[in-house]
Amino acid sequence: MCERVRDLELEMKRRLRLGPTQSPVVSTTLNRRYTEARAVSVARWGTACLFLALPLLLDLYLHLLSYYSGLRDAVVWYIEVLVLGLLALSGLYDCVFCSHVALSRPHVELTPAQKKLLRVGTGPESGYDTVNTPTPFGVPLPQPLSSSSLSQISPLALLTPSRHPSPYITPRSPHTPQSSHSTPAHTPRSGGVISSQQALESYLSSETERELGLTPDLSWPPRPSPDTPSTLRKYHVATRGQSPSRDSGSPLVTEDDAVWVELGISRGNLIRWTENCRRWLAETVFVPVAAEIDKINQTLAKGSTPTVKIGAASSNDLRRESKRRAPQVPTLHLVLPYLELTSKQAYLVQRIRELSSGGCLSVYRWNGGGAWNGRPWTQELPTDPQIVLHLLCVYLDSHLPLSPLFTNGRPFTSHYLIKSPDKPVARSPGVAVYQSTLLPPHYNIVVGDKLVDIPKGRNNLFQAIVALLHLLKTGNDSSSQQQLG
Repeated sequence: MCERVRDLELEMKRRLRLGPTQSPVVSTTLNRRYTEARAVSVARWGTACLFLALPLLLDLYLHLLSYYSGLRDAVVWYIEVLVLGLLALSGLYDCVFCSHVALSRPHVELTPAQKKLLRVGTGPESGYDTVNTPTPFGVPLPQPLSSSSLSQISPLALLTPSRHPSPYITPRSPHTPQSSHSTPAHTPRSGGVISSQQALESYLSSETERELGLTPDLSWPPRPSPDTPSTLRKYHVATRGQSPSRDSGSPLVTEDDAVWVELGISRGNLIRWTENCRRWLAETVFVPVAAEIDKINQTLAKGSTPTVKIGAASSNDLRRESKRRAPQVPTLHLVLPYLELTSKQAYLVQRIRELSSGGCLSVYRWNGGGAWNGRPWTQELPTDPQIVLHLLCVYLDSHLPLSPLFTNGRPFTSHYLIKSPDKPVARSPGVAVYQSTLLPPHYNIVVGDKLVDIPKGRNNLFQAIVALLHLLKTGNDSSSQQQLG
């Protein structure tokens, strides 16, 4: 019983740390469960005191203890009276406490389903009133996103503690109407009511991790997500496990601290910004792209050529289909740039879906990719870092204004990305990400005519992105800073 009381006390403390959104119904129910469990423990101790007092009272009249022990009657009598007094005080406290709990316990109105979820009594004697109308738990649940309520946040905002959107980013083209080409990021529960075990777990998880997530915006084309928290379904970010070797795959190693000192990035900021970068990529880029691919494929399957769909047809066939069926699939031409990374279209689409699931790119592999057709990843397939960087570049290309310096329509890719075997050239005062090796993938930062070696490992790409954004934000490329926000 003591263990149960301690468990309930720990549960109460954990729930009460959740902040101002704690539900009054949940708080009252948990408080009452804790108090009742403590009352049961106190009642048992009071019963034990009573059974201990009975033999002492009997001995006060019979003097058996002094007779068999040989002690003086007066000494034994005083000891017995003292012990009886302590037991009486303890029993009196136990009676008062149990009476107070029984008479002053609050009545809580719950539905049968809520009683089952909170594991409280179902009978009328339990003190929990049963109501037919569900009692809202008082939790502000997310509502469907609309294009009119979406605010824009720039990639550079990932590096700032402020959660206000940046006013600088300007999409190159207007967005399509969201009424027909958008998917809500969340499906709200009716009336904000928790009515299932899954809903309860989601609520508790969202309250515990409400500082860790961003609500995905599934509108198309993908836009910077609104500034609202969400629950990440799966969160696998390794920021520990340091190793003295740079080749060990660790994202942070002691000998590379000088790199971050040189760039003006503290260890704490590096860890936090890397996590923000992974979340932002997952929820802002991968989730909308995967959702739009599925939506387009559903539309294409209803046409005269159902075999022509993303992941099964070639890029040329998809371009022709985009022109031929523009009214039915108006966003197909916007998705095609995301698929230009490789001719292995089926694998690319599958991997985009896998990376979009779970949240925070939890299945990301820094030195390879995912299984394909039941076989392990091979070098013929693109690596996860290649996929992530390609989707990020296409996303930013579509949101930056066109530049007369780059006529290919890809201002971010042309200005901020250098791929091997090309050599980094003097870009002073600009900065860029340099892909130095393909296998294993490794990315560095070019600052003017200087090459900054980013530590190797699972977070190499994300740290390179963070370093690039940090350098842009701190003024190493002022013109680009205004474009990116």
